[in-house]
Amino acid sequence: MVLPPDALAAPSEEPMTVRVSIQDVTMADESSATVAKAVVEAHDRTDVEGPYLLEADLTPGRQYAVYAHVDRSGDGTTAPGDFINTVRVPLPADSVGNGVHVEIPVRQID
Repeated sequence: MVLPPDALAAPSEEPMTVRVSIQDVTMADESSATVAKAVVEAHDRTDVEGPYLLEADLTPGRQYAVYAHVDRSGDGTTAPGDFINTVRVPLPADSVGNGVHVEIPVRQID
């Protein structure tokens, strides 16, 4: 995960919940299906930045994207102060059956 340079400069007093998921985004007119997810507790920038290991049974020919949410309150909702990725982070087409590293840029919600 790639945080803005000045984000989370000091450790958080309360733990944050980091959610990273792989979504099947093949059908643009349907809700995406989660095919893998990781949920971890984080206390500081290093914890949030990862890395995260997600294992998924991906189908060749389908399109997948990675999404992230740093939930500062831990309540499961997206709220001001949280960090999310605001652009689609696609998995490379050759990632089926291979380990792949992707960077997920996130920004803070105002």
